Order: sequence, then structure tokens, then C-alpha cells
Amino acid sequence: MHLLGQPEHRIVMADHLKNADRSRWPAATLLLGSGVLVIGILYWARQILIPVALAILLTFILAPIVAGLRRRGLGRTSSVIVTVVLAFALLGGTGAVILIEFRTLANELPAYRQNILKKISDVRIASKGGAIEKIQETIKDITAEINKEEPATARDSEAVPVVITGGQPARQTGAAIVGPLLEPLASTALVIVLVIFMLLRREDLRDRLLRLAGYGRLAATTKAIDEAGKQVSKYLLRQFLLNAGFGIGIGVGLSFIGLPYAILWGFLAAVARFIPYVGPWLGALAPILMSLAVFDGWTAPALVIALVIALELINNMVVEPLLYGESIGVSEVALLIMMAFWTWLWGATGLVLAAPLTVCLMVVSKSVPELDGIGVLLGSEPAMDPHHVFYQRLVAKDGDEASEIVETFLKGHSRAELFEQLLIPTLISCRHDHDLDRLDDEDREYILHAVRRIVEEAESGTVTKAIVANDDVESANEGQATLCAQPLVLGCPANDEADELALLMLAELLPAKEWRMRVFSPEMLSSENMAEIDKTRPAVVCIGLLSGGTMFPVRQLCKKLRARFPKLPVVVGRWGSREREKTQRQLSPLVTAISWTLDESRNQVVQFGQTRPAGDAVPRKQTGPSQREDRGASRMSGLVGTS
Repeated sequence: MHLLGQPEHRIVMADHLKNADRSRWPAATLLLGSGVLVIGILYWARQILIPVALAILLTFILAPIVAGLRRRGLGRTSSVIVTVVLAFALLGGTGAVILIEFRTLANELPAYRQNILKKISDVRIASKGGAIEKIQETIKDITAEINKEEPATARDSEAVPVVITGGQPARQTGAAIVGPLLEPLASTALVIVLVIFMLLRREDLRDRLLRLAGYGRLAATTKAIDEAGKQVSKYLLRQFLLNAGFGIGIGVGLSFIGLPYAILWGFLAAVARFIPYVGPWLGALAPILMSLAVFDGWTAPALVIALVIALELINNMVVEPLLYGESIGVSEVALLIMMAFWTWLWGATGLVLAAPLTVCLMVVSKSVPELDGIGVLLGSEPAMDPHHVFYQRLVAKDGDEASEIVETFLKGHSRAELFEQLLIPTLISCRHDHDLDRLDDEDREYILHAVRRIVEEAESGTVTKAIVANDDVESANEGQATLCAQPLVLGCPANDEADELALLMLAELLPAKEWRMRVFSPEMLSSENMAEIDKTRPAVVCIGLLSGGTMFPVRQLCKKLRARFPKLPVVVGRWGSREREKTQRQLSPLVTAISWTLDESRNQVVQFGQTRPAGDAVPRKQTGPSQREDRGASRMSGLVGTS
């Protein structure tokens, strides 16, 4: 049946889309400018924003502890003071111990000079005569050539006067010592004050955020903020405990190995583990180098490496699944990009804070619908459904990746699910974009051909084909008799080739040994369809109409069928459509059943075909097909791959 297109409607839709595209430019420009402004503020105001970010993260970590103390009967102020004092006392005490050990290490490091030189000598002896030595010699020759001194000139040989100044005043010396300490002390004080007031005024800050969102969305915003706050607090507290446990394990293990300054190495390992992927090894680098300097042999460095590997495996395979349960869902690539971004903005502090800040953004984006775009960019879940990815690859004419998508999909899904969830939505999207002039005829033909090939590869033999002529005439007659004994289903595409492909999918889902189905060409007129139905007397007629197709040809054919064959079961497959009420209102008086999925259509065809008297399923003796039917049948035989 021919598609009754409406060119005026398509022109209006195309103009509307062009106007919509032009209207998006100001919004995109505003969004880009806002992003640049935010990045500029984050960079230039980092001296203030870094303490604020640290205070927010510490507030999320300490909030569950404050809530636990309040549940035990302690007042709000008392709970906050006790929590903050204990937390910063622990951090301050740890920091003091680390500073003492670091100063001691700096003073004693020259004592390990002999062991370091010996290790270097061992490595040099091991690489002597090999590729490493050749590379070293090449680098040495190049360096000597670059550093070759120019002939001295008279100007260079002139004596440079040396000015000897007197001692600096005591005030300047004190300022030089105290000055560098003022900035970290001020930042630490700001963090402490902010944490105290954020914990004390937590409900007030929450109410102000709710007020900004508006009273009209009070319930949804309240749930989103509470859920995001709980998830962020839970994640950060568990991450802190996990990394602290890793540092303690490193410190205890190194103390058993006999490596000095185990507390310092454990602290560095705990801090470095906040850096994803490479953090544990960055933290282990210092104790490995220290073991090379302290111990004579190579056993201790090997034990340090084994300790790091063992603890990291325990964390990844046992502790993290128990603590976190489900993954936060941050993509590895997105996390690496965010690490580079925060490091560029805030230096080493940004590198350590990158993972917590990214997780906070991810959790908040899941809870706040307006920030859903952040979740799409940072999330580890697929950005698009499989049928969108498949259709996008076909639009790009990337047949290899489209085939991989189909193969991957079939590993976890059935053939019926492949048709229903992948191919039918692809055909609907293709029709929609072609009607809006987003796809030209060549692109449409490519997509339809690709879908047809997939259907052909899944062919089960249900579709009626011409019997191959061979020397064994008796076998051919048996095959013809078998075909005639099977109930016949006729498929009528409502509009175009997309509906025809959907009917071929339905044919593949019917039981091959019990049913046979013949699909008409979409080029056939409704009068030719009626003539063919009158000749073959099928058990069921199925009209295929994908979403987006016009309903008029279906109604016309159904009226003719009802007038001429009042008892003939007619099933309309309105696949992928959401206009169920409208479709039922227009077609229910004219058809036996309306189905919305291929599986439902198959069940209806089998049900109504079996309830029909057996004699009605046997076709009349055909005196000869019309010229149009010959063309349609030969076309169908070629498309489904008959030999």
C-alpha cells in the first residue's frame, strides 16, 4: 500500500526545527560563558575555595558522628564541639608526629648514602654491556657536546665585584621565618571555623537551599537533598576509613619488615590512596626507595612491594565491596579527566580532592533532575540505550560496529528481543527522521538494507519461499503438500518497506513447522491485496503498521476486508506506538485484535488461526497470479535469501 505523504506538513515541521536550532544558539552561548566564568572563579579564588571545599568534605564526614552523638542524648553544640575537637586533635597529633619523623629522616638521610651508591653500582653492573649502557653512553655524548664550553672572551674574564652586606635585622629574619607559615595556619583556622559553623547550622543551610529551589517543589527537593547528603556522607566516611586502614596496614607491615619511619610511610600511603588508580603506588614509592637505602640486599624492597599488592587486593576484592555495596557509577575516563582538571586548578590539593569532589557531583546529579547532564558526562552507565547506539552507528554507516552491537546483544537476549528492542525502534527512528528530512533517501535505504540483512540471517524458514526446482520431482511435490497443509498468514505492510520488515520479523517468530506466512510487497495496491486474499483464503491477515505511519490505508483495507470477508480474523500490529486509545478508537470496530508488540501479534495470530475451521485455512487452487503478484513474490524471494 502506498504511503499517503503530506509534504506541507513536512515543510512546516522542517521550518519549525530550523527555528528551534537557531533558538538554541543563545542558550548554548550562555552555557559556555557560564562555564568559563565558573572555571575562572575556581582558579583565581582557589586560596579561599580550597579551605571551603575541605570544610565541606569534612562536614560530610563528621555529620554522621554528630548525628550519632545527638541520638545518644548529647546536645547539638556539645556534639559538634566534641566531634570537631577529637577530629582535629587526631589530625593535629598525626601531623605533629609526621613532621617530627620527616625532620629526623632529613637529618639521617646522608647516613644511607653508602647503601644507595651500592644499589646504583649493582644496577650498573647488571646493565653493563647491554642496551642500557649503550643508551647511557649515547646520552652522555650528546650532553657533552651540548655543554661544550665556548672560548673565553676578555669580557667574560673580567672580575665580578663581590658585595658583602651586613647581617639582616632580627625583625626581617623573623618575618622570613613566620611569613611562609601564616598562609597554611590561616587556611587551617578557616577550615576549623567553617566545619564548626557548618555542623551547627546544617539545617539552616539546608533550608536556604530549599528556599532557592522554590516552594512549589518542596517535597521533591527535600528528598533529593536528604538523599544526596546521606550518600555523600556515607561514601566519604567509608572512603576515609578505608584509606586510613590501608595506611595503618602499611605502617604495621613496614614496622615488621624493620623499615624505619613506618608511621610516616603509612600516613603518606593513606593520603596518596585518595588518588584513584595510581595512588597506592605513589604512596608505596617512598618506602620502596627507603628500603633500598636502608637494607643491603633486595629482600626488603620485594617485601614492601608484596605488602602493597596484598593490601590493595584485599581492599579491592573484599573490603570495598562490603563497604560500598553498589558502585557510585563514575566512569574511569571521566574520573581521570576530573583528576587532571582539579590538579590544573588547585595543584596537589586538587589531585587529592579530585575523587571525592567528583563523587559528590555524581551523587548530587543523580538526586537533582536539573543536574542530570553531569551524571551523563561522569557516569559509568551507558549513555544511550542499545537501539539508539545501533541506529546512530547505522546513520554513520559504520556497519562493523553495528554488527558488533547485534552480536553483543544476542549474547544476553533472544531473537524476539532483538527484533522488539533493537530493530523495531531503529525502523521507527529511521521513518521519523526521514519524514523530517533529517535523513535523505540514500541513508534511509542503507539503514533498511542493514536491518533486512539482520532479519535474513535470523531466518527460520517460516516465510513462504518458492520451492527450488531439482531433479527429484517427488520431493518437490512433498514440499508443496507440506506448505499447503500449514495454515497461511498473509502480511500486509500499511505504508512502506519499514512495515514490511516488521512483518518479516513477525514471520520469523511464528513456529516454522506449524505456520507459513507470506508478506506482500508495500508496492501492491489495496485492490491487489484483496484479490490475493480472495485467492489464497488465509487463516489470518496481519496488517503491519509501525509508529509514525499513517492510519488511513489501514482503515481503508480493514473496511474492505470486513465487507468482503466478515469472518476472516484480521490482526493489526501497531508496533512501537504510544497512541493506544486513538488507535483502538479508530480500528477496534473493524479488526479482530490490535497488538502493540511482536510477541503479542504472534500469540494473536496463533490463537485466531487455530480457532478458524480447518477447511478455511486451505487455499483455493490458484489459476495463476497476477502480473503485480509475480513481481512482488519474486522480490520477496530474493530478499529473504532463497537459493
